[in-house]
Amino acid sequence: MLALNKIRPRFFSSIKLRNYSTPTYVNKISKDDIYIDQKKYYKVKDISHSKQARSMAVITLDVEELETKKKYQKKYKSIDKLELVPVASDNFECVIRDEDDVDPTKFVFKSPDESLTFEVPSDLIKVDQRFKNDKDLNSMEILIEYDDEEQKFISLVVKSTQILCDVVEVTDKVPSSLITKNSSAAKIKVNREGSFISAPTHTKVGDQVYLKILDATYMGKA
Repeated sequence: MLALNKIRPRFFSSIKLRNYSTPTYVNKISKDDIYIDQKKYYKVKDISHSKQARSMAVITLDVEELETKKKYQKKYKSIDKLELVPVASDNFECVIRDEDDVDPTKFVFKSPDESLTFEVPSDLIKVDQRFKNDKDLNSMEILIEYDDEEQKFISLVVKSTQILCDVVEVTDKVPSSLITKNSSAAKIKVNREGSFISAPTHTKVGDQVYLKILDATYMGKA
């Protein structure tokens, strides 16, 4: 049984509206633009146009609401205006907090020059639950988009795909639920929280291995 001791491993306040306006005609909106409508931030994923006889053109925006990640179709007239957001982005680092200060429902991120901090709810960070801690997140490449003028958090993307871990325990007692036709000889790695992860039979204590950040599956030896 392999127990994993993760090697080293980067504040989203609730989204707030900007207090100024930069209205833009809908027909000038482009893919990947971010705008505010009905007090919510939306990112444009796709755009389509339609027009019926003797009626004004309708523009349909396929959008993602950035706080909930839900997808919508929004229909507007070509003369409608939307408030575009001046977006900036940078790689932020997760702040490693004192254990007494840790709230597992949110994490604190700071910009490289430490001029900006955002507190981000845990459920917006798309990594396996086993890696949702300050040290592991600190080792990952985290891209944050924010409103450049108001300096408000917009979205977070984990750019890293894998994390490096130490193997601290090995066993060949493999739960039947983890046996597949392609891994019947696999051994199991167990991280320090005690969950099981399948690995090749040649894996041994002391190895450093990479796990996939999204679901903690084995990716290879370091």
